[in-house]
Formats: sequence, structure tokens, C-alpha cells
Amino acid sequence: MKKIILLIISVKIFANCIIGITGGYKEIFKPLLKQYNSIHKEKINVIYGPLGTLIANAKFKNIAMIFGEKETLKENNFKNFIPIGKDRLTIICKKQIIINKLNNLKLAVPNPKGTIYGERAKEFFNNSKINPKHILTVSMMPQGINYLQMNLVECAVANKAMAIFFKNKYRYLEIKNNYNPIILGFAEIKNNKPCNNFIHFLKSEKIKKYLKSKGICF
Repeated sequence: MKKIILLIISVKIFANCIIGITGGYKEIFKPLLKQYNSIHKEKINVIYGPLGTLIANAKFKNIAMIFGEKETLKENNFKNFIPIGKDRLTIICKKQIIINKLNNLKLAVPNPKGTIYGERAKEFFNNSKINPKHILTVSMMPQGINYLQMNLVECAVANKAMAIFFKNKYRYLEIKNNYNPIILGFAEIKNNKPCNNFIHFLKSEKIKKYLKSKGICF
């Protein structure tokens, strides 16, 4: 936490707009930020980290915008939400599976009490009458992916963006219904020109096409 705060202070001098992005979307936004900053004089700088840490920093007004899930951001009193797209729940596995086989597989699931994907997974299981018998609860979604890579579980709950990132290594099952939609976007804390320009950049047709290819649909 202290390291992230110090990093924010250090970049504040050099950036016209500081945004926070949750770690699960880092690989998606890195090329976008590079592209944006290469063609704009006023730069965007980014802090990657857990959503809770970013929210804590934003409340001290160190961050101008946070990228995350709409419901979670609004629960933390960020009222000005700019939608970017929707993500979907997925289950990443070492081999192709079908839904009714989940009950007998060892499955890493983010904690439903602290993560949006854990909460949506629980909602999906309940609504679909699925009852996995071997759940390993993890604190964060990337931790579940790490356990999958270490062969500690057979499957891991993730978002579609993460599933696409690992598509050459693992199979994934995309869950399209039986849970509330996952709406992604930016909570705006400070209204400034560089941040507004970045949002405009993200909403261009070219960038929308890129985001869709990475799992963020519209």
C-alpha cells in the first residue's frame, strides 16, 4: 500500500492525468496507453493494483479516474461512472469441459465477499443449480490462475479478458447468463481535459474493436 502511494506521488509531477486500473486488465490497457501517449502532448499515467487499494488512494484524490466494475465503484460512493463495456464470467481449464462436470472438478474461485467475479460465480452456481464439491477459495482472481498454472486446481474462475489472454495455453468455458451483468468503466474523481480526451480515445470505433477482441464487449 505504501509503495503504491509513493509511486502515485512520484508520477504526479510528470503526468497530466493519473488513472488507476485493476491488475486483471493491465495487459489490455498497456498498449492503449502507449498509443495514446505517443500522439498526445498531455500524458496519461497509470497505477495498477487491487481495486481496494486504488479506491483508497482515489478517496485522497491522488487518482483522477479508476477503471473497474460499476456496482463495486458505486458502492464506494463514486457516482460519476463512465461505461466502457461489459465483461463475462469464464471458467478456465486445462482441458475442454462441460457445465455439468464442474461438480467434480477442483475449482479456484475468488472470494465472493471481496471480489466481483467471485460474487458472480456464486450467483451463477446458485441460479444454475451447480454445486462444485471441491472449491478452493482465493483472495483474488489472478491467484486462482496461478494455482491453475501450478497444477493445484483443475479450473479457475476468471473474466473473459483473462481467458482470452491465456487462450493458447488453456481452454475456457464462457458463462453468458444466470448472473447479473459485469459492466466495466471509469469512475471519474477529477474532471480534467487529459482524462476526458482519454475517454474519447477509448470510445473510438478502432479502440472499441480492439477491446472487443480482448473480451470487453458493448
